[in-house]
Amino acid sequence: MRKYLVLSFIFAFLVLFLLINNESYAYDNCNYKYIYPSELTTLNLKDYLDIMNYKEVYRFCSYDKCYIVKESNISKSIENFKIIYDKQLMDDEYLEIRIKGYPITELIINAC
Repeated sequence: MRKYLVLSFIFAFLVLFLLINNESYAYDNCNYKYIYPSELTTLNLKDYLDIMNYKEVYRFCSYDKCYIVKESNISKSIENFKIIYDKQLMDDEYLEIRIKGYPITELIINAC
């Protein structure tokens, strides 16, 4: 009887080990595609999205400052991002950024 009890514990342990370590490939998150563009600013973001044929943008970032897009119009999203970004700038940085545009370092789009 003791032999069956030990074997059942070993079998149960192996089954639990396999269930815990099994990676599930049933869910593949294709919703988010991360893009790290070079030389992209808020001045040419809308044109870039049109050329690359990206319809839905979830989020765009300028270094550590990110904006989650809630509007259906990307132009409004860019303007709201500028308003938020402007609050954290000094006067001399503000003038330079207004001319060059706000750098976009990361885009997250709908890839499905």
